[in-house]
Amino acid sequence: MTPDRLLAEGRRLARPCVHLTASGRGEPCAIWHPNNPADIRRSGLRAWLTFDAALLSGLQDEAHTATTAADPFEPVAGFASVFSDEGRGEGGTIQFNPDWPDRPGIALYARRAVPLPPLEAIFLYGSEAVAKWLQDNNWPQDRRYGSGFDDAMTADAYLQQWLREQAMFSDPGVAAVVGGWHPPRGDADWHSLAPERLLVQTLHEAEPWIEAWQLRKGGFKVIRRVT
Repeated sequence: MTPDRLLAEGRRLARPCVHLTASGRGEPCAIWHPNNPADIRRSGLRAWLTFDAALLSGLQDEAHTATTAADPFEPVAGFASVFSDEGRGEGGTIQFNPDWPDRPGIALYARRAVPLPPLEAIFLYGSEAVAKWLQDNNWPQDRRYGSGFDDAMTADAYLQQWLREQAMFSDPGVAAVVGGWHPPRGDADWHSLAPERLLVQTLHEAEPWIEAWQLRKGGFKVIRRVT
């Protein structure tokens, strides 16, 4: 495996996404909601953002990986508001409405991107060449990348490019990301979430980071992450 070949594997598996930023032109496609302690005291929920679910349809049309095209999710419509459950300190809810909610916030605009997926995605969904590379390095497909990987030079070269393309690390102006891959974190759920559909993840005001998911078995899930 060469660094260029590994990058090509990543490009093949990339999932399109939309960076939501306060600087843009045209009609806003999302609203970032500032923290409202009064709402939290009343409901136990914090509203983070609302986005136009039409963004997801556009991403599904653009998706070109086997992991998304083979088993499409049920379409969603309207305007999706994402809440975290501050009373419990975990989880949350997603509300879909036909119109923008009557809730103040900062307008956000769309900027499309197709960043590289994490190495874990290549390990899991890569070609036969990747499978052989893992076998040569005595590394299971479903094991997170870490110390002890023999060909660290090739893997680390990929990681450096991955970091450069992740808004979380490279662009503080991005408030949230619709679609795309989820980054590997300290939690142990990366592989179980890989087949699911990431709707949006927040970056602004982190931490916590809030993730909203659509599940293949039906329904939705909100995850509140901290380090």
